[in-house]
Amino acid sequence: MKVSARTYRGWKQRQPASRAVTDAQILNVLHDLQQPDPKTGRPRPEVLYGRRKMRAWLQRNAFPDVSKHTVDRLMRGAE
Repeated sequence: MKVSARTYRGWKQRQPASRAVTDAQILNVLHDLQQPDPKTGRPRPEVLYGRRKMRAWLQRNAFPDVSKHTVDRLMRGAE
């Protein structure tokens, strides 16, 4: 990523946006689901979920306030 010389210090010291942090956490969960189950070696059934079921699964497990639009955007980008 290119950053101009004038804004480099501000860019370097600024904290990442909260949206970027939560997006990264959700993407990590989605990528972890792609790994086969360690016990059986088979893919997990959650990899077949669409946006609606995946949002419900995320709300039950780790992200109670995740938006359907966020899940849709991240699932489209993760393909």
